[in-house]
Amino acid sequence: MQELQDKANYAFYSDTLGRAVIPTAKEFEAYKIKSVLYVQNLLNDGLVIEKKDNALVSAICMMTEEEYLYALNCEAGAVIQSQSIGGYSRTIEKVDLNKKKLEWLNAYCHVIRSIK
Repeated sequence: MQELQDKANYAFYSDTLGRAVIPTAKEFEAYKIKSVLYVQNLLNDGLVIEKKDNALVSAICMMTEEEYLYALNCEAGAVIQSQSIGGYSRTIEKVDLNKKKLEWLNAYCHVIRSIK
């Protein structure tokens, strides 16, 4: 786990993946642990295999971004899709964070069986 935790860092996220949604390394580190543990548990169970070098690190970084966005935009798991101030109208969409994280994992790795 330590290797994944060390490799999945802000430098990899911003420089290698070219991402900037999470603005600082401190914020990245604050959200990363859940993604590392999620992937490590799947690895331990033999449910995920890397397609190429650093695929797991890439997936962890993108899953961390999802964690960050979820926390930033969250209202009990909902994200505002549209809002009108004048007549006050609001549309909310329910976000499934685990589904989003699994989508990134599937994009970078082979997932052996369906995970819920």
